[in-house]
Amino acid sequence: MLVARVGERAVFVGSPRAQATPELHRWPQLIMVTELDSAVAAVEEIIEQGEGARGDWREAHYGRFLSIWEEYQALRQSDPSFEPARPVLPGHTRQPFDISAPRPVITDPLTHHIAELAGLSYELALQMLVRFFTHTDETDEQLGVLIEAATGLMAGVLRPLAVALTGLQREASEGGTRGAVQHRDRALAV
Repeated sequence: MLVARVGERAVFVGSPRAQATPELHRWPQLIMVTELDSAVAAVEEIIEQGEGARGDWREAHYGRFLSIWEEYQALRQSDPSFEPARPVLPGHTRQPFDISAPRPVITDPLTHHIAELAGLSYELALQMLVRFFTHTDETDEQLGVLIEAATGLMAGVLRPLAVALTGLQREASEGGTRGAVQHRDRALAV
């Protein structure tokens, strides 16, 4: 085991204050990892909540997702036309720089603006989370503002924008080369 070989100080580096806390996240099950015992407790919590390897696995994430899958399959079997989600197509506000094959680029002005706003909002939320998890000398109050703003942005801005985008009709040029083509049978996913 690494800790036995090199010691806890060599494994658990950084300030314990840099850890996410149950108080800041308003999540009592969150475990600060500062030494071997808390690391083991955190891993056990992840296993229990995620995989449900011990105890009542039906309440773990795996059990919940399995229940949703079984319910979906039963609904599809009783009604083959049942479709619980909007069919969406991928869309981009411009050709991705790292993908050589042409991709549909959004040309509808309203959809393009909402997609750009969603992308910028997502980037801002990520920047706030990075700042929270790599903070230096911020006060607890400042850290609270960072995490509250990040989670508020995700729930209050990103979620509504995503819902709006999947409901919009998509007008896009195919690979940016053939002019606008209407895709009225599907909505957009960015």
